[in-house]
Amino acid sequence: MSENNKEKIAFVGVDDGFRETKVWVSDDVKIVIPSQARAGEMTQISIDGGAKTVFPYETKDGAFIVGKIKESDATSNDDYPISAMNRVLVTHALISLGFTGANRLAIATGLPYKRYYRGKDKNLPLIKAKRKNLLLNDVKEVLYGTNGKSLSNLNIPRIVEHHVISEGIAAWMDYVLERDPETGNLTMNKDKSSVPTAFVDIGGRTTDIAVIEDCNIETDKSTTIEAGMLNIENLVKEKISDEYDVIPTTAQMNQVMKTKMFRAWGTDYDVSEFIELAIKQEMAKIHAEVSRRLGSAADLDSVNFVGGTTVAVEHELQGWFRNQNIVKDPGFANARGMAKFIETALKK
Repeated sequence: MSENNKEKIAFVGVDDGFRETKVWVSDDVKIVIPSQARAGEMTQISIDGGAKTVFPYETKDGAFIVGKIKESDATSNDDYPISAMNRVLVTHALISLGFTGANRLAIATGLPYKRYYRGKDKNLPLIKAKRKNLLLNDVKEVLYGTNGKSLSNLNIPRIVEHHVISEGIAAWMDYVLERDPETGNLTMNKDKSSVPTAFVDIGGRTTDIAVIEDCNIETDKSTTIEAGMLNIENLVKEKISDEYDVIPTTAQMNQVMKTKMFRAWGTDYDVSEFIELAIKQEMAKIHAEVSRRLGSAADLDSVNFVGGTTVAVEHELQGWFRNQNIVKDPGFANARGMAKFIETALKK
């Protein structure tokens, strides 16, 4: 890549998780949106003068709507990272952050540790498929006017480079790569990179445990388990269904997890007890696996908690290890690391 082309490209970290999609460019330029979309045409319209809350898109694989929707299709499946729904949600997040059709982007995204690796080797078929998926650049906005429906890519930023790295490893990249205040370049902090360090990335569908020393992964201590906020939400949803004999919609569950109140039939019901019980149940599972992998962590320099679920469960993490930390803005740790990774990879 020529120097002229590099200057025109924005380096972007895109943590396209199963529950949330987080985009990071800098501490002041970042966004998180729910990983929620629904296949099909627009079924909601905005009243004249009202703010637009539902956004229709079209791909070569079909139409989707994103935004304030009543129900969303499931993302918690192995095909989501290589799906049209993934392309739409990443595109919508980039647009929501302010990128337009005038922007050319170099992005990095991630996969859970045990999907990025098969044994001790990279899972190249999946990595290549995920990389190719976002380089399709086939997402278009659906516009409705007096002449009916039309498609536009005027506001769609173009992804010109896409690298895929392992989640958890991305958080380590954020930890060891620091920007030189004089040159503005990213350099590796050798003191941090040379010591064994653990990262516990508590996400939506999965939790990654990664131990890294001298740029090498300790495979016996690193893994992915199927545990995270989506499981917590499903447990809460089941309790609400049992208690009130109704299945909450996606929109209702979004509100439940924000306010700890379930609103139905025009009335608010306190479900905070359901949420706390679900958190304790899921965190017990995560704690057991983390303890099995890391032991007392006495041989590690530090154990760092990251991921979009970490803040919500912080009270359950207290006292796990003597040398534990919750990193600053833990939900964006992977996205920050991805942005740093793609910048260093392309500036070599």
